[in-house]
Amino acid sequence: LNTRVLNELYKKTAERDPEHLVVYSEEQNVSSDLIGTNAAIVIEGQFNHTRTAFIEVDLSQIPQLTKSVDKLLRTKLLKIPVVHAKIFGWYDNEYGSYTNRMGDLTVHAHKMIA
Repeated sequence: LNTRVLNELYKKTAERDPEHLVVYSEEQNVSSDLIGTNAAIVIEGQFNHTRTAFIEVDLSQIPQLTKSVDKLLRTKLLKIPVVHAKIFGWYDNEYGSYTNRMGDLTVHAHKMIA
Protein backbone atom coordinates (compact mmCIF):
# COMPACT_ATOMS: atom_id res chain seq x y z
CA LEU A 1 0.00 0.00 0.00
CA ASN A 2 1.31 3.41 -0.92
CA THR A 3 -0.07 6.94 -1.23
CA ARG A 4 -1.00 6.55 -4.89
CA VAL A 5 -3.04 3.41 -4.21
CA LEU A 6 -4.64 4.96 -1.14
CA ASN A 7 -5.67 8.10 -3.02
CA GLU A 8 -7.00 6.05 -5.93
CA LEU A 9 -9.12 4.05 -3.48
CA TYR A 10 -10.67 7.21 -2.03
CA LYS A 11 -11.11 8.76 -5.48
CA LYS A 12 -12.97 5.69 -6.80
CA THR A 13 -15.04 5.49 -3.63
CA ALA A 14 -16.08 9.13 -4.05
CA GLU A 15 -16.95 8.59 -7.73
CA ARG A 16 -19.13 5.56 -6.91
CA ASP A 17 -20.85 7.09 -3.88
CA PRO A 18 -24.43 7.96 -4.94
CA GLU A 19 -25.06 9.93 -1.74
CA HIS A 20 -21.79 11.89 -2.04
CA LEU A 21 -20.88 11.14 1.56
CA VAL A 22 -17.23 10.78 0.54
CA VAL A 23 -15.69 13.57 -1.53
CA TYR A 24 -12.13 13.38 -2.87
CA SER A 25 -10.16 16.55 -3.57
CA GLU A 26 -6.68 17.28 -4.88
CA GLU A 27 -7.05 20.91 -3.82
CA GLN A 28 -5.90 22.49 -0.61
CA ASN A 29 -9.00 23.46 1.34
CA VAL A 30 -9.54 25.68 4.34
CA SER A 31 -12.39 25.32 6.81
CA SER A 32 -14.50 28.03 5.15
CA ASP A 33 -14.43 26.01 1.89
CA LEU A 34 -16.42 23.27 3.59
CA ILE A 35 -19.22 25.29 5.19
CA GLY A 36 -22.52 23.64 4.29
CA THR A 37 -20.87 20.58 2.77
CA ASN A 38 -23.15 17.61 3.25
CA ALA A 39 -20.40 15.02 2.78
CA ALA A 40 -19.32 12.95 5.75
CA ILE A 41 -15.73 13.67 4.76
CA VAL A 42 -13.73 15.54 2.14
CA ILE A 43 -10.45 13.72 1.62
CA GLU A 44 -7.49 15.95 0.70
CA GLY A 45 -5.42 13.64 -1.44
CA GLN A 46 -2.41 15.91 -1.75
CA PHE A 47 -1.68 15.62 1.97
CA ASN A 48 -2.20 11.87 2.41
CA HIS A 49 0.97 9.85 2.81
CA THR A 50 2.23 6.45 3.82
CA ARG A 51 5.35 5.09 5.43
CA THR A 52 6.38 1.46 5.31
CA ALA A 53 8.62 -0.34 7.75
CA PHE A 54 9.33 -4.03 8.11
CA ILE A 55 9.16 -6.43 11.01
CA GLU A 56 11.61 -9.29 10.67
CA VAL A 57 10.56 -12.65 12.08
CA ASP A 58 13.15 -15.39 12.51
CA LEU A 59 11.14 -18.46 11.58
CA SER A 60 13.63 -20.76 13.25
CA GLN A 61 12.42 -19.31 16.55
CA ILE A 62 8.85 -20.55 16.04
CA PRO A 63 8.71 -24.01 17.64
CA GLN A 64 5.24 -24.85 16.29
CA LEU A 65 6.35 -24.48 12.68
CA THR A 66 6.10 -27.95 11.16
CA LYS A 67 8.98 -29.48 9.25
CA SER A 68 6.85 -29.78 6.11
CA VAL A 69 6.16 -26.05 6.14
CA ASP A 70 9.78 -25.37 7.00
CA LYS A 71 10.90 -27.25 3.86
CA LEU A 72 8.65 -25.09 1.66
CA LEU A 73 10.17 -21.86 2.88
CA ARG A 74 13.03 -20.37 0.92
CA THR A 75 14.30 -18.31 3.80
CA LYS A 76 14.34 -18.47 7.57
CA LEU A 77 13.77 -14.73 7.86
CA LEU A 78 10.30 -13.42 7.09
CA LYS A 79 9.92 -9.68 6.43
CA ILE A 80 6.42 -8.40 7.15
CA PRO A 81 5.57 -4.93 5.81
CA VAL A 82 3.83 -2.59 8.23
CA VAL A 83 2.24 0.46 6.62
CA HIS A 84 1.38 3.62 8.49
CA ALA A 85 -1.11 5.69 6.51
CA LYS A 86 -1.92 9.28 7.35
CA ILE A 87 -5.19 10.37 5.77
CA PHE A 88 -6.30 13.99 5.80
CA GLY A 89 -9.97 14.86 5.64
CA TRP A 90 -12.32 17.71 6.43
CA TYR A 91 -15.89 17.79 7.63
CA ASP A 92 -18.24 20.62 8.48
CA ASN A 93 -19.03 20.04 12.14
CA GLU A 94 -21.46 22.95 12.41
CA TYR A 95 -23.92 22.18 9.66
CA GLY A 96 -23.18 19.68 7.00
CA SER A 97 -21.50 16.46 7.64
CA TYR A 98 -21.56 15.96 11.38
CA THR A 99 -25.07 17.24 12.04
CA ASN A 100 -26.57 15.51 9.02
CA ARG A 101 -24.80 12.22 9.73
CA MET A 102 -26.07 12.31 13.33
CA GLY A 103 -29.56 12.81 11.93
CA ASP A 104 -29.05 9.85 9.57
CA LEU A 105 -27.84 7.73 12.47
CA THR A 106 -30.86 8.69 14.58
CA VAL A 107 -33.26 7.74 11.77
CA HIS A 108 -31.39 4.45 11.23
CA ALA A 109 -31.48 3.63 14.96
CA HIS A 110 -35.21 4.38 15.07
CA LYS A 111 -35.86 2.05 12.12
CA MET A 112 -33.85 -0.72 13.78
CA ILE A 113 -35.71 -0.35 17.09
CA ALA A 114 -39.23 0.14 15.69
